[in-house]
Amino acid sequence: QQRNRVSISDGPKLNYNAIGAFIEGQIKTKYVLLFLGGRLDKYGFYKNNYSPRISITKNFSKWNYKLILGKSFKIPTLQNINLSENRSIQPEIFKDIQLEIGFRKKQTEIILNGFITRSDHIIIYDFNKQTLAEFYVNKGFSEVLGGELLLKKSMGDFKLKTSYSNYQVFKSNVEDVL
Repeated sequence: QQRNRVSISDGPKLNYNAIGAFIEGQIKTKYVLLFLGGRLDKYGFYKNNYSPRISITKNFSKWNYKLILGKSFKIPTLQNINLSENRSIQPEIFKDIQLEIGFRKKQTEIILNGFITRSDHIIIYDFNKQTLAEFYVNKGFSEVLGGELLLKKSMGDFKLKTSYSNYQVFKSNVEDVL
């Protein structure tokens, strides 16, 4: 089956036309600072996308916490579109939950952050060995679970910052994602 492709000699035939708008607001109470926001993107080539973001944070004298819920998306590159079947490739969609707890005393700060990120409609590069055709397709989903521990220490003009991170795919129906 013949693929619908754009080459340099064809001239510019495929492009992105986009407009975006972002809005956010905040509500401050004794126990939380609530941020509500979102971004609306309108593309000529893809359907409209709304990406909400909510965060709940609070700083106390020694402790702080933060909870973030968000959605985002990544549109395919022109090459992803060019090398997809009938330009059928779709944007990748990401949903994210993050939780952070922090402690600080004098010149020391310790932050523990955990997250779960789900990716849907993952864009995968593939290659057909018989026809020697390369192409991009959307495949399934993947969920990544991770965490980070951060230590900051100030000693006069000297500042030390070190961190440890670990994350892994814990659920996926796409082998190629790795």
